[in-house]
Amino acid sequence: MYNLTQEQKNVLLWLKEGNTFEVCSEYCTDQGKIIPTYPIAPKIINRTVYKLRREGLIKYQVVHRYGIRWDRFSLTLQGREAVCSKR
Repeated sequence: MYNLTQEQKNVLLWLKEGNTFEVCSEYCTDQGKIIPTYPIAPKIINRTVYKLRREGLIKYQVVHRYGIRWDRFSLTLQGREAVCSKR
């Protein structure tokens, strides 16, 4: 069982709909900036990302745009099961 805040649960539910978000992981002016793929998204902060990643509920894939590294986060199978079990 995961001890998640309502904010973290909202992010998982949003990801379950097929949405993703990207975090800039390059040392530049955009470092740490979070960009959702869909404009209407729950508030996503870095602490939420760290917690969900540490629990294995989200995964990331590295993408490069104009030479800048971004990590694209999506839901894992374990995260999908956690969301389904909460309902």
